[in-house]
Amino acid sequence: MSETLKAAACSRYLLAVCAFGLTSAASAQEYHYWTNQFGTRSALMGGAMVAGVRDTSATYYNPAGLAYVPDLTLSINADAYQVRSISIEDGAETGKPLESSQPGSVPLLLSGTVLFNDVKLGYSVLARQSGGSQMSQRLQFSQDLLYGGRNVDMPGGNSQPAFGEQSSGQVEDYRGQMSYSSNLSEYWAGLSYGTLVSDRWSVGATAYAAYRSQSSLIAQTARAANQVTHVAATQAYNRSVEFQNLRALLKLGVAADWEWIKAGLTLTTPSVSLSGSGSSSLVFSDINNPIQANNGDQLLDGRQDNLDAEYENPLSVALGLEFLLGQTRVALAAEWFDEVDPYTVVDARSENLVLGNANTPVDANEVLEVRDRARSVTNFAIGIEQRVSNRYTLYLSARTDKSAFDRAPNDPSLFLNNNNYDMGITTWDNNNVTVGFSRTSEKSLLSVGLSYTFASESDYQRFSSVQPFNQGGASSSFFLVPTPGEFGGDATDVSASTVSFLIGWTYFVK
Repeated sequence: MSETLKAAACSRYLLAVCAFGLTSAASAQEYHYWTNQFGTRSALMGGAMVAGVRDTSATYYNPAGLAYVPDLTLSINADAYQVRSISIEDGAETGKPLESSQPGSVPLLLSGTVLFNDVKLGYSVLARQSGGSQMSQRLQFSQDLLYGGRNVDMPGGNSQPAFGEQSSGQVEDYRGQMSYSSNLSEYWAGLSYGTLVSDRWSVGATAYAAYRSQSSLIAQTARAANQVTHVAATQAYNRSVEFQNLRALLKLGVAADWEWIKAGLTLTTPSVSLSGSGSSSLVFSDINNPIQANNGDQLLDGRQDNLDAEYENPLSVALGLEFLLGQTRVALAAEWFDEVDPYTVVDARSENLVLGNANTPVDANEVLEVRDRARSVTNFAIGIEQRVSNRYTLYLSARTDKSAFDRAPNDPSLFLNNNNYDMGITTWDNNNVTVGFSRTSEKSLLSVGLSYTFASESDYQRFSSVQPFNQGGASSSFFLVPTPGEFGGDATDVSASTVSFLIGWTYFVK
């Protein structure tokens, strides 16, 4: 770069920003929109940047802010690693918490501006969402479980031998196990333009291409065997979904700048799917079950690949204000996200899934099709920047991060009741507090921060259980254990927290 361009651009290189999570709250945060923040100052200010963003993270927070960014800039915001953890009290009904704890990478932001025929453009590549979870639980004991002595009425008027009447006097060895895993990564790449329309007002827009890759797997087995009578019952459930989708969306922004107050407004459009593919599989077996003697063994085994897949993000509107009060800046931001009506994520083909004996044939599009939905949420943030000297600035911020999870209702007319397979488990709302400071020198800026996120939910609905039905009393089901999603309000507690340490260093080239 020539000396003239260096002087005109005041280029910046953010060399290192790393966050190390001591503990963390969350799996992939599939239904949270404000989990990640991009840029050092943006993170310290809790994302309250809609009005006062004046660096290259404006491509994301408000593209109208690009009008105030130097002509040529480069900003690299890289985060290191976290340990993500979650605890669901008695999550699989084994008497022990269902826990997940694993390392994961934190978001990456690469952004800057370029001159193209005297037109200043902004660009950005960011990890919008990332993470995953893995958890498992096992239960074993010996008890009289088989040979029920009563009948129960089943759908369609049939009567089946029931489960749970301890009349045989024989003790069975029982083994139940479940495992769950999920992975999510979503990257946005955008091209932005922002310009002044008057001394006080600016407008801007960012066109984004978004790529999402998501997968989830739940596996559950239950077995009971009698060593004297040599009779056994076994049930297995395995549900796997994965998909990739490329979509486009647009963020529009307007900003106003007076000496003591700044304002900003953005609108993010719903996405338009460009291409996508996915796979969906289900294995369900109910074999040699003496409590189901009149029904016979059942085996369903199906997998479909190269299915059409799409993902939708909602319309959102964000509003921000920033006040300058002497040496103090106070920033406020709120963003409303519209609901997402039920839609098909992975579209299954119609085919018969039944292998072996069964009462009714099962169509693959009833249990392999994946649907999603999201409720409307509004998040709020406040950030305070206090300049204490020419070199030092203090930061304090707080924000909400509400879950848009909208549990799919069970349909009792469909086999296993799980045609609306949920692609996530994060139903709880997060709250975040961040404190930090920055130190400015002639050619660099050092930023340090500590971030704490906490969440709890007292009515979390279990998504799996390895507890035999009769352990909780009489049941109208004739399966050995509940299939995932078959609870209808069976609730427990969730608690989660995150502690992150942030260090950032910006180097200025003049």
